[in-house]
Amino acid sequence: MNRSSSILALCFICFSALTWADSGFYLGAGIASGSMTACTKTSTSDCSNTYTAYSREAGNIRLLGGYAFGRHFAIEAGLSSLGTYNVRNSAGTVVGETKASAISIAAKGTITFPKGWSIFGKAGLGGTRMRYSAKPGWVLLMPAEQTSGGLLLGAGGQYDFSESMAVRLWTEAISFNDDAYSGAVGGTAIAAIFKF
Repeated sequence: MNRSSSILALCFICFSALTWADSGFYLGAGIASGSMTACTKTSTSDCSNTYTAYSREAGNIRLLGGYAFGRHFAIEAGLSSLGTYNVRNSAGTVVGETKASAISIAAKGTITFPKGWSIFGKAGLGGTRMRYSAKPGWVLLMPAEQTSGGLLLGAGGQYDFSESMAVRLWTEAISFNDDAYSGAVGGTAIAAIFKF
């Protein structure tokens, strides 16, 4: 084995040791606020009357789980109840409500700091489910339950109390595009994280 091969092998072993030192599975549970920015589709336009709505509930359940490949990279899945929102027609009139939920999978990149602090960003894919219901006097002209896929983006911070427990604060949004509306739904969440 020549000298450059030996140096390369040593670098690989050191990198592997650093990478796998903090590897493992983790689970989390928490609550989140909910917000939705949506626009109404019409027969003549793909998007009109953009509006922002906030969830009627004070807190929505967030569940997550993932696998950390060391300190700086993880793959994470999530299950989220995203709240109940008023929906509007192209004239801006409230015509019903929707209950939103989502599943997601994302890559998570982390920058760590001394004393347990870290910040992270997430990017991946999400599947949203919208359950629509009309107000009295209005009729749904679309399926009452619709699913769509979209992009997930998120960012936040985490504090590790120990090697097995942490608390996380983050915000994320998942885009959606169904028969009548398109936009993004998400919110800010806080969760306890348990590492195995």
